[in-house]
Amino acid sequence: MSRNPQNSIKFFLFAVFALSGFCGLIYESIWTHYIKLILGHAAYAQTLVLSIFMAGMAIGATLTARKKHALKHPLLTYAIAELIIGL
Repeated sequence: MSRNPQNSIKFFLFAVFALSGFCGLIYESIWTHYIKLILGHAAYAQTLVLSIFMAGMAIGATLTARKKHALKHPLLTYAIAELIIGL
């Protein structure tokens, strides 16, 4: 049985995107824990972290929508953004 290289690439990309989302959830949980120590209540901390997260997604979506036609390699741009965030 021969494997199609294109299917292997798709599977790899899906796995990377899933891992990225999982890491984001862990990161959000850590921030919630630290902010809970400052604010004193878990509900306030979760609300603040979720609000900042959603605002960041909205800002990122707005900027990407404005520049989407100028991106020659959107996947590479996404990978670079993830690297910067990771650092």
